[in-house]
Amino acid sequence: MQPKFEPLVAVARRARDRLRALKSLPIASTAGTAGAAALATLMSQPALAALPTIATPATGVGGAAVQQGDWIGTIGAIFVAVVAIIVLVLCAWFFLQGIMGLITKWKDYSNGRAQIGDLKEYFVMVILSSVVVVLLGGYAVSTMS
Repeated sequence: MQPKFEPLVAVARRARDRLRALKSLPIASTAGTAGAAALATLMSQPALAALPTIATPATGVGGAAVQQGDWIGTIGAIFVAVVAIIVLVLCAWFFLQGIMGLITKWKDYSNGRAQIGDLKEYFVMVILSSVVVVLLGGYAVSTMS
């Protein structure tokens, strides 16, 4: 029976042999060396591109206007925007979960494992709960802004 570490040692030996083979390769010509040097020079230069400027959000927490250079106000405004995005994602996720549940309930109804009343009840609950989630999300966003 082979010890458990023997395959690991074999992998390390193969990697060592490959590195030795790569080190012993001769460079074909000086043109290749010059090309490699030119490429290395180009890759070491700075990109010389300006970073994009982020537009300061118009309103922060509580609806206050954010002034230029106001870091606390900017962080608050970005926080409000992030919460709004999270609310939208959660509303969409909740709605999709309800639709997938409706499809499953329809499949059960089609196969005879559920009655039409179950399907209607599930449909009404998905609509009502989706409306409640959207209203709560809208209230959360409007309270912060």
